[in-house]
Amino acid sequence: MKKPLLFLLAINFLFVLNSFGQTFYGSPDVISYSQGKVFSNTDKSVKIQIGYDGITVNGNLAYFNLEISVLSSSVALIKGYSLSNPDGTISFRLNSSTGCIVQGSDSYCSTNSTSNTTTTTSSKTKFQTILPDNFVDGKNNRLFFETYGTGTLYKADGSQVKFKWTEKNDNELVLTRVENGATLYTLKLVLSGLNENDFRFTYLEQKSNGTVIKWSRK
Repeated sequence: MKKPLLFLLAINFLFVLNSFGQTFYGSPDVISYSQGKVFSNTDKSVKIQIGYDGITVNGNLAYFNLEISVLSSSVALIKGYSLSNPDGTISFRLNSSTGCIVQGSDSYCSTNSTSNTTTTTSSKTKFQTILPDNFVDGKNNRLFFETYGTGTLYKADGSQVKFKWTEKNDNELVLTRVENGATLYTLKLVLSGLNENDFRFTYLEQKSNGTVIKWSRK
């Protein structure tokens, strides 16, 4: 009787540890933990999100080229470079045990509770449900879309273009450059799959100089 009881206690202990905080082994673990979370101050005036594309502040992509250093199994140091100021940077510590990021004397904690998650999911468009994701055009150019309206064009020549995306209607995406607000692409969105909840064959169409370029999910 003692062995089954000890086994159940051990399983419960591991479950509590796992739910308390994610273990960081490298930068992918840090990003994986942060994805979908919103970190805010006590009065909710500042909301921070961390993703593969950078750091978003109050809905706007503000920092990119993230440098992540894992300091312990639950703490990581994150540094980002400003998109608007060539010399500007931001750095803070993320603690998966507390669910907060700390910058100096300021703390921003995750508000990704069950009720918030439910609200966010229900408000997502069909396109947002497949994000984050990549689309390629067959010429080694790649579009990476973040869930919250930002993304990056990775060109075949190695250069990058940061963009914001919006859904103009149910079948059109408009991409604008972060640096100057100019239109980058206008793309036709084709949500395709086996049923209304399956969009695995979704692709984008771009008209350029009378030809149609197809961007397929990678």
